[in-house]
Amino acid sequence: MLPENLKFRVKTPPRAAASHYEGRPHNTIGAHAYGVNSKSVGICFEGDFNKEELTDNQEKAAIVLITLLSFAYPDAKLCRHCDLTTKKNCPGNNFPFERIREKVIKSIKEMRFSNSI
Repeated sequence: MLPENLKFRVKTPPRAAASHYEGRPHNTIGAHAYGVNSKSVGICFEGDFNKEELTDNQEKAAIVLITLLSFAYPDAKLCRHCDLTTKKNCPGNNFPFERIREKVIKSIKEMRFSNSI
C-alpha cells in the first residue's frame, strides 16, 4: 500500500479506466519531495516505470489533472522527483515526461483559446 503523503495519485485499476484521486487536502503540506514539500504539489503514478510503461489511460488522466492544476497554480514548474534530488530515479526511465509536458502545454493553450471566444 502506498503512503497517503502525496497530494494526488494516478492509478489504473485492473481492466478499468485510469483515475486520479486526492490524497492530502490542498491546505496541508505533503511529504513527497524533501525540501520542497511546502511549496509543491506531489503527483504519484502507480507503477514501476523502470520496468513498465505508463498506460494510455494513466497518461490521459495525468494530462487532465496537470492541466487543471496548472490553472490553480499558474506559476508552477512541472518537474519530476529526480529533478529535485540526485537520490531518486523517479518516475523511471520509461516515464514519458516530455510527451506529457507537451500534451499539457497543448491542452492549456486549447483551454485558454476556447475560453477567450
